[in-house]
Amino acid sequence: MDIKQTELFQTGFYINGSWLQSDRCYAVTNPATNKKIADVASAGEPETRAAIEAATTAFKLWRKKTAKERSQVVRRWGGELMMEHQHDLAIIMTTEQGKPYAESLGGSWLCGKLFRMVCRRRQAYLWRNYPDPQARFENPCDQRAHWCCRGRLPRGIFLWQ
Repeated sequence: MDIKQTELFQTGFYINGSWLQSDRCYAVTNPATNKKIADVASAGEPETRAAIEAATTAFKLWRKKTAKERSQVVRRWGGELMMEHQHDLAIIMTTEQGKPYAESLGGSWLCGKLFRMVCRRRQAYLWRNYPDPQARFENPCDQRAHWCCRGRLPRGIFLWQ
């Protein structure tokens, strides 16, 4: 695979800020060529429980962040980093899934744009519902924000919960 950012291609599983490996692995092949791409670590029950515990702890910290802080993180991760590395991500998706590069590139681009849109929607919601500028960025998430996006854009739910 010819990608610039080789750290984007991982074969382990991510738990609590670290990429971990396992003795148990399974082969991933390119469906277009049937060639083996890599051996990917297979997580079992203990790793799954550790991932759930780490996610539960992380979510408690995430909920304490203001809407502005969450929006900045999501915008950086999805809106900027995905767009910056969209070509490498498209190559990885094409290799792993066997679909055309143009389709993979379009998917990477669309995901980045969706992340940006979610962040802008949250900002627009705050402007409409919190007239006090200070409250817009310090007010914890409320139930109205959670429901304003739930039916139309499920990917945005984690911004409000």
